[in-house]
Amino acid sequence: MTATTFQDRIARIEQRRPAQPQFTPKRFAPPPERAARLQRRRRPGARRNLVSLATGALSGILAGVLVQGAVLTGAPWGPGTPYNELVGLVGVAGLLAALPMLLLSVYLRARRPGLFFFSAAYALMAISVALA
Repeated sequence: MTATTFQDRIARIEQRRPAQPQFTPKRFAPPPERAARLQRRRRPGARRNLVSLATGALSGILAGVLVQGAVLTGAPWGPGTPYNELVGLVGVAGLLAALPMLLLSVYLRARRPGLFFFSAAYALMAISVALA
């Protein structure tokens, strides 16, 4: 049997398709009580993003130390040393990137909560260490 028009073909496909949803094996479908338990565990919080918070804090401290060392005379990369410009530029770039990154993470907070925790800790530590 051949269909001559597009509508005839669509009608044949509709007749073959079963009315019930496709079968999903039990091993792939979680039990309802377990699904509720998993939903309770997935609440966003500071404990869930502790790694992002710690990584942001350590990166911010590093950027702040680079900026501090670039202006102190006794630092290994301070004024008059060959690495002063390189380290100073990296530190200042990290310090200047803190606030735009924080604003971007506030915008993306619902989709990427880890980025928010990282950038908040990074901005706080980079600015506070650089100004200390």
